[in-house]
Amino acid sequence: MILEVNQLGKHFGQKKVIDDITFSLNKGELLLLAGENGSGKSTLMRIIAGLITQDKGTFSVEGKLSLSPASEHDFFPNATMKENLIFFAGLHKIKNNSTSEKAKALCSDLNLTAMFEKPFQELSTGNKKKFSLVRSLLLSPKLLLLDEFLGPIDQETRPQIFKYIQDWIIKNDACALMSTHSLQDNYLSDIPKLFLK
Repeated sequence: MILEVNQLGKHFGQKKVIDDITFSLNKGELLLLAGENGSGKSTLMRIIAGLITQDKGTFSVEGKLSLSPASEHDFFPNATMKENLIFFAGLHKIKNNSTSEKAKALCSDLNLTAMFEKPFQELSTGNKKKFSLVRSLLLSPKLLLLDEFLGPIDQETRPQIFKYIQDWIIKNDACALMSTHSLQDNYLSDIPKLFLK
């Protein structure tokens, strides 16, 4: 098992944000966290990523994890995609030569090659999300956390990107937890879901 979550709970002041959340993920599995804004999806992701602590319950992660956050604030807006990736790789002690080749391959997969030398702030919202995915996959994580990932990507491209993520986790013996507040797209109909209220 890569991820095990047992009776996880978190409150802010008097407000319960998540309560008694239990689930697990194994190799090749993808789970959708569904719910309206404010239902606790991002909070749960941030707990699993180690950014905040839970108030009750336990969780365990086997192997590396990588979080693609809903926010764009942890990128350098004036730096190019390449420069952002090199900085990120340095933080995680990934060798520069392997970073460059792997990043180029991932960018090619996601049709971002032409934008590799562009400043992050010049990218469209959808391409910023795809770039966030490239950065996450550089770590070769066993657990991929994708917070509100699909929403900003145009409707025609979403199924392709989703299929790419599915194929990637299967190929790499990984798993993914993806949050969304919209389940209208047909390609999501057969995907296991955990609903937060």
